[in-house]
Amino acid sequence: LNGRDIQIYFHPIILNEKVIAVTWSDTFLPPQLSVNRKIVILLMFIVPLGLIISLILLIAIIKNQSDGIKRIKYGLEAMSSDLSSRIEEMGGDIGNIAYSINDMAENLQKKEKIEEKLVRAEKLAALGHLISGVAHEIRNPLGIIRGTVQLMERDFKNEKGLTEYIRIVKEQSDRESKVIQELLDYARPSK
Repeated sequence: LNGRDIQIYFHPIILNEKVIAVTWSDTFLPPQLSVNRKIVILLMFIVPLGLIISLILLIAIIKNQSDGIKRIKYGLEAMSSDLSSRIEEMGGDIGNIAYSINDMAENLQKKEKIEEKLVRAEKLAALGHLISGVAHEIRNPLGIIRGTVQLMERDFKNEKGLTEYIRIVKEQSDRESKVIQELLDYARPSK
């Protein structure tokens, strides 16, 4: 019938609770109904297939995110003992997080180096202060020794043998004064 669907109806005729005859009729179905039926049949296959594909994609996305989170977790564990280790590069939002963590670790490393330099500078400053104090404490008695030797040189210049001792003491005190001056120059803060 030109590709059109026919609907057949059967209806029993009942008399005294007995079926005495059956009537039937044929009706052409509208073409829209057959198209709708094809769509329903198609949907019965497409919707479950789409759900299965969506589920597979969802599982893949979750696994990818989970793997990325695990990499970040292991990278952070490695960084906790060694700040120079880095998280491997990844793509997407997880990759942005890994990049930020690596950047933060690098900044922390720079900060640690600056703190080490600061501690070293503080120790050197304390050492310079200590050297300055020690040099002044040694310089005062050395000045007294030098002054005493000069008095001895003036008062006992005719004493035989003493001149040589006075010369040695003066040389040694001058040498020690020079060392003390170098210490003081080192300890003095520079620009």
